Amino acid sequence: MQRKMSLVISVLAVPAVLAASIALADKLSDFAAAAAQKGCEAIPYHDKREDCQDAQKAKNTACRDFSCDSDAFKKTIEKLQTKRKNLDDAKQRNNLEVVPNLVAAIEDLEDDLKQEKALADERLKRGSNCLSARKEVQSIFASATSKVQGESDPELEAHKRTLVAHFKQVAGEHVVPMQEVNRAIQKCKDVQSTSW
Repeated sequence: MQRKMSLVISVLAVPAVLAASIALADKLSDFAAAAAQKGCEAIPYHDKREDCQDAQKAKNTACRDFSCDSDAFKKTIEKLQTKRKNLDDAKQRNNLEVVPNLVAAIEDLEDDLKQEKALADERLKRGSNCLSARKEVQSIFASATSKVQGESDPELEAHKRTLVAHFKQVAGEHVVPMQEVNRAIQKCKDVQSTSW
């Protein structure tokens, strides 16, 4: 009876050991393949890789046309102020023939400023969306880094080092673009808050 029980336990244990070996081989293969890739493809976990790809697409869509030229906006305001001064001077000197042209120029500049301010609102929203999307991509890489570092199988060690180094490099590559987005957001805020 004990012999039959040992045989039954042995027969039942073989599939479990075999399944564990297959799972380790699959994970080792996933890590090796990921270590040879860049970007989201370097994430060895299917679900996190897909999340990263989705977030990357969202980032690529969000991070377009979100910058404001606050310097050009301020120069337009300076032109407007100059035209207004010229109009006042023309009226004081009773130079009425230049008044219609100055009034038209002032109206055009005011229209340009209003349009730029409306664009600044849209671009500020886009910039904020871009920043959020970039943060989401970084969050996924941080999560993948943590999960990779938590792997305890010694056979994965070489691939772990490669992947973690890559993930840190990717994080570093996103610092400058995120700073640029923050600067662009600030320029749009400057345009929004400037009056004329």
